[in-house]
Amino acid sequence: MVKVTRERSRLCRKSRAAVTLFHHSQAGYSALVAVLVVLAFGAIILVPLLGFMITGQKAGNQVQERTGEYYSADAGVENAIAWLQSVGIDNPDDPNLWVNCKAREDITFAMNGDEVVVSIEDERCEHVVYRITSKATDIVTGKSTTIVARVKPSEGFQGSFFGNAITAKGDVNLSNEELIYGDVQCSGNLTLMPTSKIYGDVRCRGINNYGTIYGSLTYTEIIPPKGIGTVTGAVTWSANPPVLEWPEHCALDAYYDERTSMEALPATISAHGPWEGRTTISGSMPDLVPCIDPPPDSKKPGDAPGSLTIDLKTSGVIVELDGNILIYGDLVVEGLKAELDLNGHTIYVRGEVYIAPGAKITGAGLIIAIGNIDAQPNLSAGGSKYAAAVVHYNGNTANEWATKTITETYLLDLNDVWGVSSGASDTVYAVGNGCEVQKYTGPANGTGAWNEIDISGYIPARPNLSGIWGVDASHFYAVGDDGHIVTYDGTWSYLLVTTADLNGVWGSAADNVFAVGNGGTIMHYDGSSWSAMNSGVTDDLYGVHGTSDNVVFAVGKAGTILRYDGGEWVRFPISAVETSQNLRAVWVSSATDAFAVGDGGTIVRYNGVKWLKEASGTASNLRDVYGTADGPGIAVFAVGESAVARKWTATTGWVGMVMEPGMTRALNGVWGSSSADVYAVGATKGNYMFFMSVNGTISLQPANNSQFLGGIAGAGDVTLRSNQTLAPSSDVGEPSYPKYRTMVILSYVITMG
Repeated sequence: MVKVTRERSRLCRKSRAAVTLFHHSQAGYSALVAVLVVLAFGAIILVPLLGFMITGQKAGNQVQERTGEYYSADAGVENAIAWLQSVGIDNPDDPNLWVNCKAREDITFAMNGDEVVVSIEDERCEHVVYRITSKATDIVTGKSTTIVARVKPSEGFQGSFFGNAITAKGDVNLSNEELIYGDVQCSGNLTLMPTSKIYGDVRCRGINNYGTIYGSLTYTEIIPPKGIGTVTGAVTWSANPPVLEWPEHCALDAYYDERTSMEALPATISAHGPWEGRTTISGSMPDLVPCIDPPPDSKKPGDAPGSLTIDLKTSGVIVELDGNILIYGDLVVEGLKAELDLNGHTIYVRGEVYIAPGAKITGAGLIIAIGNIDAQPNLSAGGSKYAAAVVHYNGNTANEWATKTITETYLLDLNDVWGVSSGASDTVYAVGNGCEVQKYTGPANGTGAWNEIDISGYIPARPNLSGIWGVDASHFYAVGDDGHIVTYDGTWSYLLVTTADLNGVWGSAADNVFAVGNGGTIMHYDGSSWSAMNSGVTDDLYGVHGTSDNVVFAVGKAGTILRYDGGEWVRFPISAVETSQNLRAVWVSSATDAFAVGDGGTIVRYNGVKWLKEASGTASNLRDVYGTADGPGIAVFAVGESAVARKWTATTGWVGMVMEPGMTRALNGVWGSSSADVYAVGATKGNYMFFMSVNGTISLQPANNSQFLGGIAGAGDVTLRSNQTLAPSSDVGEPSYPKYRTMVILSYVITMG
């Protein structure tokens, strides 16, 4: 039994605010998890604060009297969540903690004259949803109250640093000819100069806009002379300027101290490496004490003890990282002949950063400094040297996909693909971030050419496009961010049909098209206009597919599956779906046969009654699925992260497929005209770079005046100099940066006995 003291379970009933804190696990600060509990269960919202978790009951539910047993059982739920956060979730295979998908020991404690017993179960052994059963029994009367709560953890990064293009606690200054494809948040003022444009939402204290904002604006003060200026979206005044979540440098000290090797680095690096480790001071490695040791005080970058110079003056050398680097002093990068490859890692600098004009930096990664950053690097499109992934399968018995070459003006991910075939030739369209559109025309063996279509003149906001479906080669729809639906019927046009992001689209005919999106959004097109449908859910929906007007399925978050019968959308009960994983896509063969794929390599198949889990042979997240029926049976293809591709036939079941060497990128969409003519599209390679000053300012001007795929965050002012194109990535992968964990209560059932 796990004993819990009364002190740990004491109740704090007055607070109504969510609590954020950093979890201190067995590895010290290694988890650095902020626990933010979000509760949602129909009409019952549970909000009182218990210790450091939020559980309880909203006024207006069926239980009117808050009995002592209820409070005790509620505390049991709190303690179970605390156990999951501290050890349970991060150690799913530890036999000392879990046996047969159940916590090895119950949690027991006494409270308010009650004996409390709490059990925890990992539903379906998926490490996705956990069932907590907390029973409090009055020691004197024998009466009891039992609470059964289902909770789902998810992780994210503090603040919106990786979602925004620019985040600043100070002012943001944008020079001429800036193109920002993403959101901007600042606690200070935004100054946008003429000919500069922001394709995203802006939330800043003050606004002085000479340019154009293609999105919404939320502001507190108008800054003369231009003030609000040209804004195409909603303009909202707020009495309160943005309050940004911001990391403390002492927490970052601890985080990177634990995630950086003890390998000693020289004061100057000029050779290939690969490199990882930390700098030294006077030949010895200091013992960093987080929150005690102050950042260094530099008169100019490179002066502080423990500084590092990366020398790029030798032609042909690639200075490559093999792990994180921790610099006790400053970072100076100089030279034009060599290249610094971040290679997916982080350089954490306790001092300041200076990157000389033209110094070449590639490879996705992070450069984070406590002090100021002054950088004029030659960035290879934010670290990427490669256009989006495009591969083709021609039916060969070795199950090998061939990599295809495409050309992109800006190196942006492709998210979905769809086409039509005459049998001998194909016309295929792929859509992606920043309104990227690629078109293939050629033989039905994938040997033809892909060409980029520039539609920026028709869709000024250039949203990320997530799904595509069409009636024929000259009539199709693409859906994306902020409710955008882009239509091609000989000419390009767009509509904003909702404020929710749309993720998938499918139709049975030109007058029967469905689009699904976040918050349970479903839009329907009847041939003349789009209208909202009642989905009956608030979960995000990611994919939709069907076979006719009355056989349509939609899938989404936490195992959500809906069916449309021509009259209404109905959700499958939990008991009819053998997964709680996020489902990303669905392909329907008939009213009684369909496949859905999702996170953790999940594949479920519908048999007309239930969705049963199938062995996929992979743990990688699957992002799309498509089937063909060109032979005696069907062939189904699933694709996902790390270039994973799986193929299913009735005789083989799910089998692995092979990519060409070097193709390891995420595949986001798949479509085929037959089992011997299948296309898949996906991400660019190494497509995200992030600069952050924790306590200082940032001045950034990539020397090549080209697209910078990444984000900028500064505690002081952030200045992006002229002629830049800045676009945050939709998928930053797994950067070395602290995460928080949210616990969502999916259901909370109280039984009093």
